[in-house]
Amino acid sequence: MAGIPTGASAIAPPAGLAQSGYDGHSLTLTWEAVEGATGYEVSVWHLGESTTEAQYVNQIINKDNPVLYTPVVNGHLDKAVINYTISGTTGIDNDKTLPLIFRQADASHEISSIFRGEIYMGQLAVTNQVSTYEIFGGYPVDEFTQCIYIEAGPSGSEPTGEGTMTISTVVNTYRPNVYIMDHEASTATTMKVSGLDPATNYYASVKAIGGEDISAASEILHLDSLVPTVLKPASSVTPSSYTANWEANPKASSYVVTNYEIISADGICQISENGAKCSGGTFDNPTTVESLDEYTDTKGWKGVTCLVADGMFGVADGAVRGGRPIGGYMHSPNADFSANNGKLNITLSMQATPEDVITVYIGSFSSDKAHVITVPESGIVTESFEISGGTADDYIRFESKNLKKFFIRSITVAQGEPLENILLEDSFDKATSGTFDSPIERISADDYTEMPGWSVNSAIVAKGMFGTFDGMILGGRPYGGGTMVTPALGFAEGDATISFRLQSSKPSEDQITVYIGEYDEARAKVFDVPADGIIDETVTLSGAYDGATVHFESKNLKKFMLDDIKVYQTLAPGQKSYKKLESATVNGTSHTFTGLESGKTYGYSVRTDYLNFFGMTEEGAESAVMQVSATSGIECVPGISDSESPVVSVIYTDLAGRRIIEPAPGSVVIRTAVHADGSRSVSKQLVR
Repeated sequence: MAGIPTGASAIAPPAGLAQSGYDGHSLTLTWEAVEGATGYEVSVWHLGESTTEAQYVNQIINKDNPVLYTPVVNGHLDKAVINYTISGTTGIDNDKTLPLIFRQADASHEISSIFRGEIYMGQLAVTNQVSTYEIFGGYPVDEFTQCIYIEAGPSGSEPTGEGTMTISTVVNTYRPNVYIMDHEASTATTMKVSGLDPATNYYASVKAIGGEDISAASEILHLDSLVPTVLKPASSVTPSSYTANWEANPKASSYVVTNYEIISADGICQISENGAKCSGGTFDNPTTVESLDEYTDTKGWKGVTCLVADGMFGVADGAVRGGRPIGGYMHSPNADFSANNGKLNITLSMQATPEDVITVYIGSFSSDKAHVITVPESGIVTESFEISGGTADDYIRFESKNLKKFFIRSITVAQGEPLENILLEDSFDKATSGTFDSPIERISADDYTEMPGWSVNSAIVAKGMFGTFDGMILGGRPYGGGTMVTPALGFAEGDATISFRLQSSKPSEDQITVYIGEYDEARAKVFDVPADGIIDETVTLSGAYDGATVHFESKNLKKFMLDDIKVYQTLAPGQKSYKKLESATVNGTSHTFTGLESGKTYGYSVRTDYLNFFGMTEEGAESAVMQVSATSGIECVPGISDSESPVVSVIYTDLAGRRIIEPAPGSVVIRTAVHADGSRSVSKQLVR
């Protein structure tokens, strides 16, 4: 329903009203231009304290006057009490009197599509008052309701029943609109809104003006965004506990704080890009841009002619001019690649011209230090490899042999040693009885798996096996068994490997599809069930992300059972994976996690929940994970030098001078503080 009244208008209302830049105190509204509009009027408001107001009316509804609206309130109507008298129903059966239909409407008399109440006039004759609470069965009225619509029914037919209702007064209880911007004029399709209260929800609407013509109001925009909850460093850090802290959020009804174990490979991630900022175009029809800086997380990517398409960035075809190749290459940003003897571990996903050759190297070309990629027929390349030759100020060059365009979808450049991170491993040894042909039914999956949280309809077990019974199609939709889904796993973004062995009830007939996260045909792997019914495979799939699940689906919704499963990733140096541990719902701004294992790295996130328009709890977005720094417990040993200038960065190295990302508890490190004036303070410290 629209929320601000207007009459009929020849000019269209603005569309696409949106907000950006919300910081709790201000935001910017934008909307699409309207053809013929010479200006716009912007209204922003919130709901004030509840008030009750009686209005005297003399409204009649009967079969000759079958429709009426109660008086409109300038706000949100929470409840209406209607005082009336009924005449013309004496001695007539209730079902022969007029049926009255009650619905909700806004100020412009647009009626809610939600059917709320229907009652015969004869039933109302026994009293002289009725409230919307009674009519609507205790349901709250909808958002933006400003009056009540009453129609003599039956709906859609000529009313024939007997009776007349004469309404004398309507007592409205409502929350008035409190405007902070009331039809403010704008000649542009944008408006800055200031003076907001972070604890208050606001609404906005825009009208278009064309000469003396004013449009209807746009759809009402809810300005109810949460200010991002700000995490604060952990306190009281010990080898077995820490206290998570965050700042109070003005709209919070409660917080859910979650403890994570953070698993990372030693080293440093120098470059990480995933194409998330790139949109507009395809490989065959990309968008040309002057610079890639606004499309990449790290500034400094260069090429002769830069391109972007959905989810990727790249360079255009090159050409030979004056006997020299121009274009067909791209440079990464410059970085210090001297660590790890100049060796780089690169994980690359790209799209290029089939049968082209892409050479990747650092700085100046050397065949023994370069990596050569032959582009397959699909044009899609996904590879992990190592190159060497990095120096303290260098770049990575990507070069097309045939000077053809190519795009990078994602890339991670790291230095250090990779780490195999096992996210899930189970051989289902908790199941000690039953067979594949005669499994144990009606079980709880958590009783038979190493990790709780499997989602399996019609779950079954046999000795050393865990699976699902047959499913079926009901109403055109799959129902019951035939699918298995792992718990949510703490993947690092990128590829993951699934090693599994399963047995199917339909040898040579069924197929098992395996994928990560949401189904995408291009990323899923389909396995035909062989004659012996056993699939024993290891597959690497793309599209992993934190919280994703692994899906196993039978094409024919038939029974299958897993013998074992292992889900793992190879973490590049500096790459992190987050293993979700316990969560707690709290009303304050801190929580202490205990029972932690010494030597492991932990972190925490906070989800801020809030109350919606009707007072129901809604889940907010979860924050990023804040790592609990081991240096929170560092004990300082006398320093070598000092400075009063502010510290702008801190570097930790071991006693041999090797840089450390996260000092391990119990180790002795060298802390170098870099100050704003360029000076450095160096001290030896014991990590607790």
